[in-house]
Amino acid sequence: MIECHHRTGNIGLGLIEGYGLTSGATATTIAHDSHNIIIIGTNATDMALAAQALVRCQGGYTLVNNGQIIRTLPLKLCGLMSDAAPEELIKELTTIKELAHAQGVVHNFDPFVGLSFMTLPVIPKIKITDMGMFDTVNFKFID
Repeated sequence: MIECHHRTGNIGLGLIEGYGLTSGATATTIAHDSHNIIIIGTNATDMALAAQALVRCQGGYTLVNNGQIIRTLPLKLCGLMSDAAPEELIKELTTIKELAHAQGVVHNFDPFVGLSFMTLPVIPKIKITDMGMFDTVNFKFID
């Protein structure tokens, strides 16, 4: 997770099991409650490219693979909401999810909504923050 509101330079790192991604990176600025940038990826190059894509479009969803931006869905309203027509938004959401599943994200899992809840440090058990992995049960950071 990359902090993106106060220029702290904080970058929290952690491991997530069961997401299924086999190549590339997925990223979003919908990262409850802080709405920083959360990225999951298989390599640093694709993860950096995903972060840059989200910065350029001022937030949303993005999918990167092998050094190429596969798809970005800008969420122009604070990086959280779209001003697109509902039909257009649904079509774009469906497409970017299908592309993420093609990169290995498990099929019974929403690649972006699931990722956004990995950052919510008020629900159990272990979450990622811009300061690292946080154990919500014991209310402490994991070293």
